[in-house]
Amino acid sequence: AECIAKKAARTATERDVNAARVRKDELRRDLVARQAERAAVERAVLHAESCAQAASVALTRAELEGAAATAAVMHKESELAQLAECAHVIHKNVKQLEQFKQQASEANKNLSQVRLELEHARRKAAAAAAEGETLRRGLEGALTEAAGAKSDASAKAVQLDAMRRALKEFKRREVASENEASCLRSAAADAKREAI
Repeated sequence: AECIAKKAARTATERDVNAARVRKDELRRDLVARQAERAAVERAVLHAESCAQAASVALTRAELEGAAATAAVMHKESELAQLAECAHVIHKNVKQLEQFKQQASEANKNLSQVRLELEHARRKAAAAAAEGETLRRGLEGALTEAAGAKSDASAKAVQLDAMRRALKEFKRREVASENEASCLRSAAADAKREAI
């Protein structure tokens, strides 16, 4: 009877050991799968960080272009103001010369020259105004691009944060799985000792 009891105990122990081995193999396969999943998450995090960096670079470039366009517009506006002042002065001179054009032929010559200068100034003012309008449109485009880059950078930052939280949770589950495998190995070792 004692021999039968020992044999039954040994059989139960072997069954437990086999079950523990099966569980160990399952945990090993699960660990390999989790390691592959972890590698995939880490690659995704690296890709997201790269995208976020690219978005940040694009944002910086767009802001610099916007600042340059703003400076160019301000410069052109200053030139327009100066040209407008010059045109105003020339226009006053033209009026004065027209009042005295009958007094001397030299005054008529000067008047013609001033008129030419006025026309040239008006053309320059028109060209500067057109260029200023082009620069304003460029500035609006740069500001729109900067706004889009800011939005994209914010979205990438949110995605990166979510991936980091997922990686942290995955690491926690991996540690738990490793602890469980360690407990099963200890239980299997104890069962072997008891069987002996």
